[in-house]
Amino acid sequence: MQSSTEEKLKRTGSKEKMNQNQDRYDDEIDLFDLVDDIRDNFKWVVIGSIFTICLAVAFLFISKPVYQSEAVIKPINTKYLVELLSPQVKQVYEVDEEKIFNLSTSALTASDYQKAFYKSKLDELKAMQGFYNEALTEEQNFLKFAERFGFKSSGKKDLEKFYKITFKAGDPKVAAELLNEYILLSLAMRLQDIEQTVKGALTTNIKALEDQADTMRDQYLAQKSRRILELREALGIAKAVGQAKPVYHSLDIVGGERPPLYLLGTKAIAAEIKALENRAETAKNLEHGEDFFIEGMPVILASVEVLKAVDINFSQVQIASIDTPAIVPLSPIKPRKALILALAIVAGVFVGVFMALVVAAFNRHNEKVAAKKAKRKEA
Repeated sequence: MQSSTEEKLKRTGSKEKMNQNQDRYDDEIDLFDLVDDIRDNFKWVVIGSIFTICLAVAFLFISKPVYQSEAVIKPINTKYLVELLSPQVKQVYEVDEEKIFNLSTSALTASDYQKAFYKSKLDELKAMQGFYNEALTEEQNFLKFAERFGFKSSGKKDLEKFYKITFKAGDPKVAAELLNEYILLSLAMRLQDIEQTVKGALTTNIKALEDQADTMRDQYLAQKSRRILELREALGIAKAVGQAKPVYHSLDIVGGERPPLYLLGTKAIAAEIKALENRAETAKNLEHGEDFFIEGMPVILASVEVLKAVDINFSQVQIASIDTPAIVPLSPIKPRKALILALAIVAGVFVGVFMALVVAAFNRHNEKVAAKKAKRKEA
């Protein structure tokens, strides 16, 4: 009796081991089983693919196209900067092709210029779709407008310098028109700033030179008045002591202090006083009159005249060359339909395969559960 019981337990244990081994084998992934699962549930591959592609098509249908127009500017030829390259202008405003080009590119990216353009076009932009949102503040609307711009400068590997500016809009014609208008406005505003800077520098330098001349003139007149007073004092002394002729000659003085002025004698002193008092009359026919007696004054007055004579024709000045103006783009940059559809097809296949494998796994799980229930009933 005991022997038969032991044999029964052994058979039961051996059976359980076999079932465990079978379960372990069933849990292992077999590539061929996966292929069979996909083949048996291929309809789910089709369903998943169609569903994903339909989503992509729906997205393309509801998404609004975005068009991007671009323009390229390059450094201007020197002949358009002649008005700013004269020696007279260089005294107050130093400029060259590179500096002008940098000023041009910085104008295109300047937030102040973008805001000025935005405000000048605000009524038109409100009438266009996608440019203005009543729910946002004016500043927020401007920031969204500014985000439509893109900028790119040439690199070290490029053969020539250039600057590319882009603008995005839902309408291709609007994108090109707004970009061209903005470039012209920003460059015109930058040229106006340069004009004001040059004229301001000229005015400042002229004022500084005139102030210097006035200071020198005041010093001269003070020294002249003092000299006349000293001579008159010496004349009185010379008359009092009866010193009519000079006691010494200026060439006799090698070093040390000069002798008293009255020793020059009344004749010399009186002559010098008369000469000093008559300087204005002596120089009345000269352009700047008595100012020519002031050391260094003629040079300053000449510089003032040169700067005042500077007349820059800014209508002849250009600060950048629009090498490629913005044109109406033929196709949108967003959405990229071909790329989205291609990705949707690939993604759809993966989604379909995944769904097929999930369905197969679910069916296999149900079969295992049903088999276990059947075994329990048999036991």
